[in-house]
Amino acid sequence: MDPADPLSFAVPLVGITLVLLAVILTGGRRHLRLNAGLAARRLAEDLPDFQPQAMLVDQDGNTVLARGPDGFAVVFAAGARAAVRRISGPTGLQVEGGRLTLATGDFTHPRFVLTADPAVTADWARTLRAWRG
Repeated sequence: MDPADPLSFAVPLVGITLVLLAVILTGGRRHLRLNAGLAARRLAEDLPDFQPQAMLVDQDGNTVLARGPDGFAVVFAAGARAAVRRISGPTGLQVEGGRLTLATGDFTHPRFVLTADPAVTADWARTLRAWRG
């Protein structure tokens, strides 16, 4: 790059701008909003043996906690896609009003935070604590 030549700076900047524009136009910045129906479909696809009996959908639509007869699973937004994790046992659980924080100990996603009605989050916390032992 020649500092005296303005084109030597402009060409890389134009290239970077075009790449960013392409990402934005193709939906690279989209964020998925989850609901119970989408969570049920993703659970059926990724964990076909898991039968959800109840779901707690985060108010922001970022996370869904599902309870089945043999444990819990979490569906969470990962950009424009939904990812699923089965919870083998919560390593930590905290409830503050309507905010439920669930630590899983999972390397890739160690903590989930769900916000809902305080009475509902308290019920889910009791269920998680009873399951955990």
